[in-house]
Amino acid sequence: MHRIRLRRPWDLVIDENEPTRVDVPDPPREALRAVYRRSFNTPTSLDDTTQIMLVVESWSGDEATITLNSEQLETGDRGFPLRLEVRDRLVGINRIEITLTSSHGSLLGLDGAVSLEIHDSSDA
Repeated sequence: MHRIRLRRPWDLVIDENEPTRVDVPDPPREALRAVYRRSFNTPTSLDDTTQIMLVVESWSGDEATITLNSEQLETGDRGFPLRLEVRDRLVGINRIEITLTSSHGSLLGLDGAVSLEIHDSSDA
């Protein structure tokens, strides 16, 4: 297994404010809505058996919505870490968006790592 950490740079929009650049993990802050966005290239040298998982270690907030290339992958408050198969959804340059929400202004943040895990047949 090979891991690509999606650490930087992320654009963060808190509520309706201007975007700021952050690294992930990012400490939580008080807000109703936090939107994290970044682009990444599709890994190369993949064969037909390669599996690619998007892994979100943890977040703070009531709910997370995860979108990849304008396609919603997940919404909810599922347990950690969250692992999503994304191989068939990747294009040359990909855009990930993670929206965190709170109904009462609690702490929101991607406070765990976000990465791509690449598994091939030799990992078995």
